[in-house]
Amino acid sequence: MQACPGPDRDTRAPAFAVPPGSCDCHAHIFGPRDRFPFSPDRSYTPEDCSADQYRDMLATLGFDRGVLVQGGAHGTDNAAMLDAMERLGPRIKGIAVLPPGTPLREREALHARGVRGFRMSTVVSGGVGFDQLEALAAEADEMGWHLLLHFHRSEELVAVADRLRGLRCHYVLDHLARRGGGGNSDSPISGELWA
Repeated sequence: MQACPGPDRDTRAPAFAVPPGSCDCHAHIFGPRDRFPFSPDRSYTPEDCSADQYRDMLATLGFDRGVLVQGGAHGTDNAAMLDAMERLGPRIKGIAVLPPGTPLREREALHARGVRGFRMSTVVSGGVGFDQLEALAAEADEMGWHLLLHFHRSEELVAVADRLRGLRCHYVLDHLARRGGGGNSDSPISGELWA
């Protein structure tokens, strides 16, 4: 199993004043493994990254708010993220990884705790893939949530473009859908998709 290097732990304050209300829009909480074990179906093993470390990073950078995204190493067990959200308070929102079919009362409980979307991925194992797109989108729409779409290659966005146009919920292209050959993509996306 691939080891995933941790973040730069030596966070430094920026040379400029961050505007009031600024929001860090994507971070992961991992572990601690003895309390929140990693999924046996994961495709990588990260270092522990705690809620306290995230709080300290936000303070150092000057961000008032943040969004925690369920990391692939925990699969569909959102407990580490939810625990961190509870500890960090209402200024933190979350994006969960759940299969479609989660009962409405459970989604409502997640909403009350600050969850505002679902993440789908073709990058990490043990999560929810795009074969479940329409079903999960319908549940996101019912909640007033969005989808966070995590593509391994930019071509995958082209393959689901027509399906995305038919969705009623909003969606976000994680990592800019690896567009333009950056990251681990090897070809750009046609401009037609963006018209």
